[in-house]
Amino acid sequence: MQLPYIKYVETLVAGRLEPSAIHDRLRDVNLELPLPAVSVVYNTLSEQQPEYFDDKSMPPDMDWLMDLEIDKMYGHLFNTNVPSGTLGIQGAFNVMDDPLMYRLITSLAMARITNEDIELIVNGKYNISYASEDIKEFLHYFFNVKD
Repeated sequence: MQLPYIKYVETLVAGRLEPSAIHDRLRDVNLELPLPAVSVVYNTLSEQQPEYFDDKSMPPDMDWLMDLEIDKMYGHLFNTNVPSGTLGIQGAFNVMDDPLMYRLITSLAMARITNEDIELIVNGKYNISYASEDIKEFLHYFFNVKD
């Protein structure tokens, strides 16, 4: 599915939230995805780990989360220790809440500017201190336009 914030949606699914709750969470951060599309992502991931989705007491398989590249966000959202830590995730949400930086960073990402150059532009020109991890995680979870 070609969706710039698919990793965030996959994280919510991996947290075993129901599709309607995921839809609500997306609206909370000003993202839209029709409920049928959320259900497609939910069904796809639940087919990969049927035991995990059937047994609500079972912890997630960290290798699965790392393979999906959603381990950091999962650790942040569901208060779980993950080997990679959660550095940059709160900063990614801060970028989501900052309309000026959101527009600037997404525009630069669409122009295929590197993460490092985006950080230099944001921190140098606008004197706003977003760490490189904040920008990297924002682009990974909320605005991934690599493909």
